[in-house]
Amino acid sequence: MSFTSEIKKQITDVKIIDKKAQSAFISAFLRTCGSVETSSDDIGFSAYSEEDSLKYFARLIKLRYGKTCVIEKVAKTERARATLIDGDSLYILTDLGILKKDGGGIEVSLNIGADVCPDEVSAKAFIAGAFLGAGSITVPKLFEGRAQTKTGYHLEVVFSKYVTAADFSSLLAENGFFPKLVERKEQFVVYFKNVEEIESFIGMCGANGAYFKLNDLQIQKEIRNRENRKINCEMSNMTKTIDASIRSREDIKTVIDCVGAEGLSEPLRLVADARLNNEDMSLQELADMLGISKSCLTHRLRKLSELAKTLR
Repeated sequence: MSFTSEIKKQITDVKIIDKKAQSAFISAFLRTCGSVETSSDDIGFSAYSEEDSLKYFARLIKLRYGKTCVIEKVAKTERARATLIDGDSLYILTDLGILKKDGGGIEVSLNIGADVCPDEVSAKAFIAGAFLGAGSITVPKLFEGRAQTKTGYHLEVVFSKYVTAADFSSLLAENGFFPKLVERKEQFVVYFKNVEEIESFIGMCGANGAYFKLNDLQIQKEIRNRENRKINCEMSNMTKTIDASIRSREDIKTVIDCVGAEGLSEPLRLVADARLNNEDMSLQELADMLGISKSCLTHRLRKLSELAKTLR
């Protein structure tokens, strides 16, 4: 099961009690994966999605409007279609804000009006319904051994019409999100790449298990980053130590080649001999071996380096 499927499964486990929220969820689901259908003199609708999502959608239809959708598997796919076309389905589409009566006719309403999401609870339900209908998410690491994208975090909801996608972006903005909107292959995609916003979005949809899993992934990532920074720092310090040792030994060799070991004072000669014969030792280890302080050792090595510079 993909991470997207996990989130959708958790969304379908949420019980929506508020009738306005039920209508908002149904409206969003139809606007993302549904279509208006006609049969004889009746106008109805159908939705094409994963079977579990359609069963949840059908339960909400039954709970809110007392009507039963027909769900049929689509051949050679893992998807199904839910359909409702009868004498009451026109009322349902009108109540959902998808159809509006215009004079003596009926027209499709692409906007997400205030009547569709009249309050915060309805807005959250609409957002969850839109994700269930046409949402997906990718994450950059492994979830329980399942490889995901390497490009980073990405959550999106796809719409067939620009005006609906734009209204959905505005609805998200009213609830504290800052999505982006782009056209892709004649479809309109509302998306996030910011992981904190993605976490909040998942939590708002009621997918708490997925929210905590993503949050845990972030914590693991931060731990790994901290460990990598520590290793990089240690490697950098090690490299500096090695470079300093090489420079110091080159300076000592220059001095000995020019004036000889006997030309050095005993303290400098002892330090020079210790550095040449213990090239892998750190300054602290070298100082401990000689029985002097690290600052004293550093001072004597500096004097040798200055002498080498003068001789050069």
